[in-house]
This record gives sequence, structure tokens and C-alpha cells, in this order.
Amino acid sequence: MDLKGVILAAGNGKRLRPLTNTRPKPLVPVAGRTLLEHNIDKMIAAGIDNIIIVLPKNTTLQLSVYLKGHYPNITLDFVEQMQVLGTAHALDVAKSQIGASDFLMVYGDNLTGYDYAKLIKRHKSNVASATMALMHADEPWKHGIVEINGARITDIVEKPENPKSDLAFAGMCVFTPDIFEAIKHTEKSPRGEYYLTDSLQLLIEWEHQIGYAILDTWRLNVNDHKDLLKANKLLLSEEASVHSDVVNQNEQADMFHIIPPVFIGAEASIGDNAVIGPYVTLENAAIVGENTRIENSILLSRANIGNNCSIANSILGENSCVADEFHTSESESVALVLGDGERNSEFGVRNAELFP
Repeated sequence: MDLKGVILAAGNGKRLRPLTNTRPKPLVPVAGRTLLEHNIDKMIAAGIDNIIIVLPKNTTLQLSVYLKGHYPNITLDFVEQMQVLGTAHALDVAKSQIGASDFLMVYGDNLTGYDYAKLIKRHKSNVASATMALMHADEPWKHGIVEINGARITDIVEKPENPKSDLAFAGMCVFTPDIFEAIKHTEKSPRGEYYLTDSLQLLIEWEHQIGYAILDTWRLNVNDHKDLLKANKLLLSEEASVHSDVVNQNEQADMFHIIPPVFIGAEASIGDNAVIGPYVTLENAAIVGENTRIENSILLSRANIGNNCSIANSILGENSCVADEFHTSESESVALVLGDGERNSEFGVRNAELFP
């Protein structure tokens, strides 16, 4: 059974601004890859070479040129969700591209250490209309929560006020085309959206079997800057599965020091006596000045940090600039976010978001 892959990546990324002011959310980078590339890579690793991506409106040209250049040996198709009407609606707009094939669907802002091949294997071993990936949720009222009986899911409720379990939908599911008939009959939620969990609940009510697999590793939904930094840390900690350029050993260069794990892109420049890491991503041509210390941060391409700085828990956009002698607060959350081309100065942060 050859499966197609479907990535729902039509979110607008409001909570990731200012990064998403100049790029679609799927192209936000973390740990040396964009959000979308992390999911494509995992699908390819699971044996999928035909992938349909549901995008925000007016983004197909930008994303298709970028992705087809990076993935010339697989089939990539693109479809736009013209109105943001929920996950079931997003999947339905890809119906004609999916055709009669079973398919693995993942949310595009989902990142995980889970091997998609395990979910596919579980689905192939079941006679089921869908096989859902589940996780134990710390805050189940924020998720689509399921109840199980043996090998079957018996109930699904989206964001219940009084959850009956902590097993939540983890944003990954293998479907048969049966799901499209359920989507056709799915009612709009009070928020004005059509939820896939409601469509799955319809299949249960129609006595279709819904199977499941429980994740054996981490999973994160990237919604905001804090999530992005957490994802960076988790992905870099799995250096072997991220990218060969991830440094995973202490490295003392002649003039600077690296504390692993870090990702260092091509042509990145590191000044004398700088200390980089742990959990730092330096994208291509990023610049770090002399005597500067960086940890738990992401610098996008050509971001420039001056001399004698101390930067932690921060995200710097492309071509952004931090002046000499700048020090972020000792925040355990997000300290500084600069959008593309933004800069601060010795007089304080300007054109940026500064977090306490």
C-alpha cells in the first residue's frame, strides 16, 4: 500500500510575528531547517515520496520554488486554503490531489521526534478508517481528547471542559478516503471552523474503526516564539537526525569556543573569544562579534550581533543587527525577538519585541 503524504501548513502565524511579517509560517527556520522541511524530511524517511502541501493563500509561488529546489527527487503538489476555516476544511481542499489513496496527514507546525513509519506500520496492521497518533497531554482541555477501549478509539472531544482522559490527538493521522465523507457532514464549530476531530468522531458514530498509536517521544506544536526556542533545543538535542552540520562535541577553535549542541550554517562568522552554545542555531552567513556570548538562541541568515554582547533566549531575523555591548535580561522565557532587517542600538531595543 503506497501512501501519500499531506501537510496542513495554512496557518497564518500571527503569534510568530515579526518573523512571519516577511515569510509564511511554514518557512520559519529552526535548527537548520524550516518547519515545513522538518516534516517533509520525516515523511521521506518513512518512505513517502508523493507529498501534498496545503498552504496559506497567495504563497504557492514562493514556497513551490523554494521546496522544489530543495527536493528535486520527490513529487510535491501544492493547494491553497483560501479561507481559514479549520483543519477539516484544510484537508478537504486537498481531496482531488489525494484521490483514492490512503495518506499520512500531519499538521505543518507539528514537530516531533516520533518516527512516522511507526504510525504507518500500525495503520497497515489494522482494518481501520484512520489511525491516530496520540500523546499524554499535561493540559488536556487544550486538545482534542480521546477515549480508548482496547485497540480502538471510542470517543473524541475537541477541547473538552471536563476531559475524561489525558490522551490527546498529536496532529498526525493515517487516513483512508473515508474521512472525506465525514468531512462533508461535519458541522461548523462555535468558533466558525470545521475540526478534523469532529470528522473523526463522526466516523466513530458511523461505526468505523479508528485505531491509534501512542507517541514514545516528544511532540511540540510551534505556535509562538517560546515554542520555537523549545523546538530548537529539542531538535538540536537529536543532532544525528537534524543535520550533519550540528556540532555535538565540545569544540575549542583557535579563537572561539563552542558548547554543543549547535547548528552552524555555511559562511557563518564567529569573532575572537566568542562563546556559542548550548542550543544555538546560526543560519547561513550569520555574524557573531568578538567577546560575545550566545546561548539558547536562533540567528537567521545574515543576522549580525556586535562585540561584547550577551544574548540568551532570543530570535534574530534575517539581516537584523544588535549593537555592541548589548545584554539581554536573564529571562527564562523569550528575551528578545527582532524581525528581518530590524536593529537595536546602545539606547535600547528599537523596532523589536522585548520580553520581560
